[in-house]
Amino acid sequence: MRDTGQFDWDDLRLLIGIADAGSMTGAASRLGVSQPTLGRRLKALEGRLGASLFDRLPNCLELTAFGSEVVDLARTMERTAIDLSLLAQTRQGTASTVHISATTSVAMFLVERLDRLPGLADLQDIHITISSTRSIVDLARREADIALRMRGIPLEGSLRTRKLARVAFTLYGLLGAHGSGPEKGALFIGLSDDRPPPQRPWLDDFVQANGGRISHRLGEVFLRHRAIGKGLGISLLPCFIGDRDASLERIVPPPQELDEDIFLLMHQDVSAASATARVAEGLRLLFRNESALLCGSEPNKPQ
Repeated sequence: MRDTGQFDWDDLRLLIGIADAGSMTGAASRLGVSQPTLGRRLKALEGRLGASLFDRLPNCLELTAFGSEVVDLARTMERTAIDLSLLAQTRQGTASTVHISATTSVAMFLVERLDRLPGLADLQDIHITISSTRSIVDLARREADIALRMRGIPLEGSLRTRKLARVAFTLYGLLGAHGSGPEKGALFIGLSDDRPPPQRPWLDDFVQANGGRISHRLGEVFLRHRAIGKGLGISLLPCFIGDRDASLERIVPPPQELDEDIFLLMHQDVSAASATARVAEGLRLLFRNESALLCGSEPNKPQ
């Protein structure tokens, strides 16, 4: 090593980001740093270490053997910093902000019910923030305090996982516009190609079997909800959205093969007295209280 002086932790954080992304472009987008700046800082870090950390391939970066050792040490430092942060929160008992990451549909569900969150009176000292994403957030790196997910649940790692509820889905159309079911040639709003099975192939098969036609494809649930309300076609929605809209009706009963479970994930070291644990308990009770709506057993009961 050429330079035994102090290392800037932020440089090591950027190094981890590059290793995780596998490219300068992906790392720059994820870290919010320009690609030229990222390249200069990586080059400077390699200069201080006296060796290359990555092999520069045509479309990606691959860690060298030395680079893998450095990244492993950097991750150990990162985990230690996170553990210190969690320890501080445990000592304080509360945190001013709890960040919840959820899929779009679950975020919509929460926003409409935050004023009815059980234990709300005891949470006046806590500021809850909600972000909507289908990406897997890294709870260990404090990208969120709580994650609510229907799929992509980590099987390993220091996370506490709890099933909250089962969610049903079915087809909805404008009230009174489709009689006892979709007519031949009826328009449907399909799901975008990036949506994972089983929903997209199930809907495509249903359309084909019933002589329908897909006029649009929309990925996000709020876009499909809006499109159905505009009369653009029939589409798939969670029952907790479709059944609460008086202008819509179910086309078919909820197919069991589309049911999904909602899980709450948080770091296993969160103390029972912390703000995160208090919000998590409120969420558990909220989803339990709304279980009939979520599983589709309360159709067409607008709020």
